[in-house]
Amino acid sequence: MTRNILIREITRFQIDKKFQGKGYGKDSLHITVDYIKKTHPACKSISLTVEKENNQAIHIYEKVGFTSQKKANMYGELVFKLDVPN
Repeated sequence: MTRNILIREITRFQIDKKFQGKGYGKDSLHITVDYIKKTHPACKSISLTVEKENNQAIHIYEKVGFTSQKKANMYGELVFKLDVPN
Protein backbone atom coordinates (compact mmCIF):
# COMPACT_ATOMS: atom_id res chain seq x y z
CA MET A 1 0.00 0.00 0.00
CA THR A 2 1.45 3.42 -0.98
CA ARG A 3 0.55 4.98 2.38
CA ASN A 4 3.51 3.14 3.96
CA ILE A 5 6.14 4.86 1.81
CA LEU A 6 8.58 6.60 4.15
CA ILE A 7 9.73 9.36 1.78
CA ARG A 8 7.45 11.59 -0.30
CA GLU A 9 8.52 13.97 -3.05
CA ILE A 10 6.93 17.22 -4.12
CA THR A 11 7.44 17.70 -7.84
CA ARG A 12 6.97 20.82 -9.93
CA PHE A 13 5.87 23.18 -7.17
CA GLN A 14 5.39 26.49 -8.97
CA ILE A 15 3.64 29.80 -8.39
CA ASP A 16 2.76 31.94 -11.42
CA LYS A 17 5.03 35.00 -11.64
CA LYS A 18 2.13 37.45 -11.22
CA PHE A 19 1.24 35.85 -7.85
CA GLN A 20 4.78 35.65 -6.47
CA GLY A 21 5.75 37.76 -3.47
CA LYS A 22 2.27 37.59 -1.92
CA GLY A 23 2.82 34.64 0.43
CA TYR A 24 0.92 32.15 -1.74
CA GLY A 25 3.97 29.95 -2.22
CA LYS A 26 4.68 29.61 1.48
CA ASP A 27 0.99 29.08 2.31
CA SER A 28 0.58 26.50 -0.46
CA LEU A 29 3.69 24.64 0.63
CA HIS A 30 2.45 24.50 4.25
CA ILE A 31 -0.90 23.13 3.04
CA THR A 32 0.86 20.55 0.86
CA VAL A 33 3.12 19.40 3.71
CA ASP A 34 0.15 19.17 6.10
CA TYR A 35 -1.77 17.12 3.52
CA ILE A 36 1.13 14.70 3.10
CA LYS A 37 1.45 14.31 6.88
CA LYS A 38 -2.27 13.66 7.25
CA THR A 39 -2.67 11.22 4.35
CA HIS A 40 0.66 9.40 4.72
CA PRO A 41 1.26 9.04 8.49
CA ALA A 42 4.22 6.68 8.01
CA CYS A 43 6.11 9.32 6.00
CA LYS A 44 9.46 10.18 7.59
CA SER A 45 10.61 12.89 5.16
CA ILE A 46 9.51 15.01 2.21
CA SER A 47 11.90 16.04 -0.53
CA LEU A 48 11.81 18.50 -3.39
CA THR A 49 14.24 19.96 -5.88
CA VAL A 50 14.85 23.50 -7.06
CA GLU A 51 16.96 25.18 -9.71
CA LYS A 52 20.07 26.48 -7.99
CA GLU A 53 19.48 30.04 -9.28
CA ASN A 54 15.96 30.24 -7.81
CA ASN A 55 16.84 32.07 -4.60
CA GLN A 56 13.25 33.16 -3.94
CA ALA A 57 12.03 29.54 -3.90
CA ILE A 58 15.01 28.39 -1.82
CA HIS A 59 14.18 31.08 0.76
CA ILE A 60 10.55 29.86 0.97
CA TYR A 61 11.58 26.21 1.29
CA GLU A 62 13.97 27.06 4.11
CA LYS A 63 11.31 29.16 5.90
CA VAL A 64 8.97 26.16 5.81
CA GLY A 65 11.71 23.95 7.31
CA PHE A 66 13.31 22.23 4.32
CA THR A 67 17.09 21.93 4.46
CA SER A 68 19.56 21.67 1.62
CA GLN A 69 21.09 18.23 1.22
CA LYS A 70 24.09 19.93 -0.42
CA LYS A 71 23.77 17.80 -3.52
CA ALA A 72 22.13 18.03 -6.92
CA ASN A 73 19.98 15.58 -8.83
CA MET A 74 20.81 14.40 -12.35
CA TYR A 75 19.30 17.63 -13.78
CA GLY A 76 21.51 19.88 -11.67
CA GLU A 77 18.67 20.89 -9.34
CA LEU A 78 19.41 21.24 -5.63
CA VAL A 79 17.80 18.65 -3.36
CA PHE A 80 15.98 19.81 -0.20
CA LYS A 81 14.47 17.64 2.54
CA LEU A 82 12.02 18.13 5.39
CA ASP A 83 12.10 15.60 8.22
CA VAL A 84 8.59 14.72 9.40
CA PRO A 85 8.34 14.10 13.13
CA ASN A 86 6.01 11.32 14.24
